[in-house]
Amino acid sequence: SLHTANFRVQVCVNYQGMSACRAAEGRTLQEATRAAHDNACSQITSGVTGTLGCQNTPATSVTRLR
Repeated sequence: SLHTANFRVQVCVNYQGMSACRAAEGRTLQEATRAAHDNACSQITSGVTGTLGCQNTPATSVTRLR
């Protein structure tokens, strides 16, 4: 079944001197924030170790767009 994304956020992450911001949608604020955080990390890391390290790094900003 289709679900409605109730939340849209932009998350910025700084990891090992690199930064990225990405937006994502989700049914909950937490879901949208996690998706945006993961998408930002995927832009600035490669490999499992880098990805996990970035995902465990607090966001530098979280902006609720919807």
